Amino acid sequence: MNTKRSFSLTLTVGVAVAAVILTAAAVLGAPRGPDDARVEPARAAQTLLVSLESTYAGWVELSWAVPGVYSDTLTAPGGTLPEMGSIDLGLLLHRDEDNLVGYIDLDNTLVFTGEHIITTTQAITIPLAVGPWVQGTFDGADLQLESERFSMVTDAGQYVMRQFCLSGTRASLTTFTGEYRETLWGYGPQPLTIVGEFDLQLVSGANMVLSHQIYLPVMLKN
Repeated sequence: MNTKRSFSLTLTVGVAVAAVILTAAAVLGAPRGPDDARVEPARAAQTLLVSLESTYAGWVELSWAVPGVYSDTLTAPGGTLPEMGSIDLGLLLHRDEDNLVGYIDLDNTLVFTGEHIITTTQAITIPLAVGPWVQGTFDGADLQLESERFSMVTDAGQYVMRQFCLSGTRASLTTFTGEYRETLWGYGPQPLTIVGEFDLQLVSGANMVLSHQIYLPVMLKN
């Protein structure tokens, strides 16, 4: 048996399944695994009070996938790669100096499931369903974000877990671009990481690029 060809076929099928999981996540109902408390959503539990002043939205162009987790050193496979398409992505963010915290914005994405219920500190305090939480850093130029690990069950009854990270830069005053990596656990003998390129733009709220900057008055000498 040609082991290399068998691995290539398995990987191709795995990538196709992973793409289906990503695009179907919002319509599967996503029941959770009872044994993993880390990913249990706070639906009926306490509502979190948070400050989220920036909303960024855009998309991720999925490019390739290989066995491994997103923190590994990964190399794109050779040859003709299967078409993976794109997914939408939205983030509700709060910046405190160089630190970022926030959640997936479900109004701007269809591929993430509701994981938490929050109440923002903005004018209207209405409970809001949001996706996984994220945390990371932004130093004015470079952006790093990592999500919590969360889970879902496909319509075929397959329990999978997901976690992603963003690593990018400020492309303009209102735009961030960079690399997206998401790892899937549970549908194969080893985790699979999907890699793509993201583009996120400010759609409402405060501009993180301009926030926390100090503007000094101009002093004119006569």
